[in-house]
Amino acid sequence: MKKLKFLLIPRSNNFQDTIQIFFIGKELSIKGHYVKKLTAPLFDKNLSSIVDEYSFDVIFRIGAGKTVLVKKNTRFISWTKSVNDVLNYLDNYNQDDIIYTLEDHTLENKNQIIKNLLPAACVIDNNLSIEDLSKKKTFKINSFQEIDLSYHGNEMLFDVYSGQQKIKNENALYVFNNINEVTRKLKLSSYKIKSNFYGLIPPNKELFRNENFSFLGRLKNFYSHFEIFKKSKINLISERNFFDFNTKFFNIIIVQGFVLLDDDLQKNLINKIFNLGFNKEESISVFSENDIINGIIEDLIDNHEKRLKIAKKAHQIILESHTYRQRVEQILKDLNPN
Repeated sequence: MKKLKFLLIPRSNNFQDTIQIFFIGKELSIKGHYVKKLTAPLFDKNLSSIVDEYSFDVIFRIGAGKTVLVKKNTRFISWTKSVNDVLNYLDNYNQDDIIYTLEDHTLENKNQIIKNLLPAACVIDNNLSIEDLSKKKTFKINSFQEIDLSYHGNEMLFDVYSGQQKIKNENALYVFNNINEVTRKLKLSSYKIKSNFYGLIPPNKELFRNENFSFLGRLKNFYSHFEIFKKSKINLISERNFFDFNTKFFNIIIVQGFVLLDDDLQKNLINKIFNLGFNKEESISVFSENDIINGIIEDLIDNHEKRLKIAKKAHQIILESHTYRQRVEQILKDLNPN
């Protein structure tokens, strides 16, 4: 494959979006391609001006469609949550372009290539895993993992607020109900589970009256996430049906953090995770409301060996199939399938 010139455009200027661009660009550069990475999204008119001034072979745009102003000989890749996000742009794509989505799609269109592309783990030098840390003589897992459970919300400001800072009621209510249901379930446990909640929207105050629950808002540093993943005995993620762009799933596992999935709320997501090569109780764990009542979470909190055994198997699957190296290989293969 000839070396290409890529323009990479993030969904937003939030660090969780720009970090994706960084790792995609890094892997493309390793393979010898020229990469220009932007740190903020562009309006269609501004995109056209850049394309006119510079000659790019491929534009990779996250969260938006292809403008009619893009040169015909420039290949275009959109990566969006759903095909619905680019419906108004569909006529602008040609057979050499690609639309990637997070969600499954049923759109039949012979003029466009539409495929699924998932986020991936960020492999960072010196980002030690639980197993790496345990090799240090002074390391003690029980004192290091001081948090029983962490809940990681994925919502971004633009998910729940409009440009006029008006709340998007439907989106905000979904986030609110989601965290309330998790909180309600955790309160069923007779064990005092020390739990931290991260995100934009806190649970209902009535449900949150528990000295062992703490709402800590958003983390403002990308690398802080990894420390939380490792210091938490159990990590919960907020998606129900599909992975979000800034899902924590892959990055929790890359440091051998332990992910627990809700079999009642996340059944659709769990089935998709099984399709990615993970196996129940071997490389991923799930729980139900009855499991909480019967003390399953307490057993996991008290059993470091079991958690690490499962996390290590999941970690191997991530390394083999779900880093940005594999995602870039998929993109390059889709660009040049022959």
